[in-house]
Amino acid sequence: MFTTYLNSDILRIKDISVMLRRNEMTDLNTNFFAYSCPTCSGRLVKDDIKKICYCVSCGNAYDYDYYLGLNLMEEATSSLESGEYNSAKKMFEYLIEKEPDNFKANVGMLFSDCEIKNIDSMDEEDFIRTSSTIKTDEYRNRCGKSAEEFFDNFDKANKAGTAIKLNNSKLEAIDSKARSHENRIKDIGNEYQSLYVRLDGRMGEGDIHPATRLKYSGIAIAVLAVICVLIALAIDGFDAENLMVIFGIPLVSILLFFASNLIALPNFFKMRRLDEEIKKETELINEIKLPVSEITENNRVLKSEIFKSIKAMKKCYNEI
Repeated sequence: MFTTYLNSDILRIKDISVMLRRNEMTDLNTNFFAYSCPTCSGRLVKDDIKKICYCVSCGNAYDYDYYLGLNLMEEATSSLESGEYNSAKKMFEYLIEKEPDNFKANVGMLFSDCEIKNIDSMDEEDFIRTSSTIKTDEYRNRCGKSAEEFFDNFDKANKAGTAIKLNNSKLEAIDSKARSHENRIKDIGNEYQSLYVRLDGRMGEGDIHPATRLKYSGIAIAVLAVICVLIALAIDGFDAENLMVIFGIPLVSILLFFASNLIALPNFFKMRRLDEEIKKETELINEIKLPVSEITENNRVLKSEIFKSIKAMKKCYNEI
């Protein structure tokens, strides 16, 4: 297998990573080397028990880890930072197989699962979008007590991120529900606008509110009625026939008021009903949005917890 990809005198770390990416290297320990010895150009083989590579011709031994991936960490880290999570995961798996308690290889494996590119750029959003099913028990067991603080903080950040995702789902549900009522208010507003009347009171869209028309038409008719009464009194005084005319003027005025507002009056009462509907919808929206401020504040606190956990993780990572 190795001869297919490597023709140099030294097994290059990059060549191992290429095979890992192609999924063409399943178990390095089951393969032998077929490379030239740096000393005599003879064939190199490996001894997994002694952990050495040696030449079958001259017998010289070489560093086993050098050939099998001592510096594979650099290539795996590079793949992780490039967003090649599957490739990085395979390389970290190989490194962990060789050295189970390798802390940084275990962290790299964990980050590959979570699709976190590196410890330095890690932020709150990484934990909000990562899967809540990620468990650190396996990594803890391999790395031992020295890494417990790191994984404790990772779990805290992951738990807070999961809570934020749940809160965001609640906020989306609230927004969706409130939007349906806001759309209803918009529809009511369109219907409300269609009830405005023309200045002359006839059918058709206008720009005068029915209440305004009723108010001013009522004032105008009342003034006209008063003038008519005063004229009647000035002409004939308070005789019996004139009193009938005087009392008849208000009745005629009332009939004139209703006749001149055949469109405005029904629209006025429709608008009152729509006003009540808008008020009811607004109250429902306020009730629906009541938990928003509490959820938003809770998210702020959770993000602060994630930030503290990330800070602690970075410190642990650099110290181990």
